[in-house]
Amino acid sequence: MKNTLFITEGEKSEPLFLEKMWKCYRGDEVEIYSYRTNIHVLIRDLLKYGCIDENIDLLGHLISRENNPEERIKLERKFTDIFLVFDMDIQDERANIEMMNAMIGTFNDSTDNGKLYLNYPMLESYKHLMSLDDENFKDRCVAVSDCCRYKETVGRECHRSLRNVGDYNLEIFDAIIRMHLRKANYILGDDFVLPPMDKLESLSGGDIMDAQVEKMLKDGSIFVLNTSMFNVVEYRPSDFLNTS
Repeated sequence: MKNTLFITEGEKSEPLFLEKMWKCYRGDEVEIYSYRTNIHVLIRDLLKYGCIDENIDLLGHLISRENNPEERIKLERKFTDIFLVFDMDIQDERANIEMMNAMIGTFNDSTDNGKLYLNYPMLESYKHLMSLDDENFKDRCVAVSDCCRYKETVGRECHRSLRNVGDYNLEIFDAIIRMHLRKANYILGDDFVLPPMDKLESLSGGDIMDAQVEKMLKDGSIFVLNTSMFNVVEYRPSDFLNTS
């Protein structure tokens, strides 16, 4: 039986979204622990232990900083999978691309030390669609200088059926996950189509980060992309990816 922990940046939006998605696909409960700050503070905190590498005890760090007894008990449980869900937050003056890449390289296995999913520029990218078949999503980007206002932008621009995640069903999740998979494939230099099975590992890792950095250097913007939904794909890849 799977016993899954999500470590998230926020206390409201991420838990609401992830719990709803997980129930649609898996039908079981997950534990969610909110770090209550962003990826760059997490990096700073982990660097206190030296370099960011596979020897870092992530759960031990979380337990050591947690004052709430109930949350400590949660973290002391045994988990089969650990997922970290954070925003890129590139507008933060503490943002360090090298350290973010180190995090991606270190937290790359949900059954070991955990797997990190970064959202570009933040979680709300999952619903930045004008419709469920929004072909213009392929080129949807956001200027780094506008990332601090991104939630408001999505609130204005997303389709009305996507505004309230509490109303989402399996059909809606299927549609938006496939749209983001197509976008990831496009970012990695391919067509705006569902990627093949052998591309799964690259869809949420360092290759995406490298492409985003290249985009930033080119025109000061990043591609809108939500990778935190791809944990569902990794459980059921044949349901989403091109198997031909």
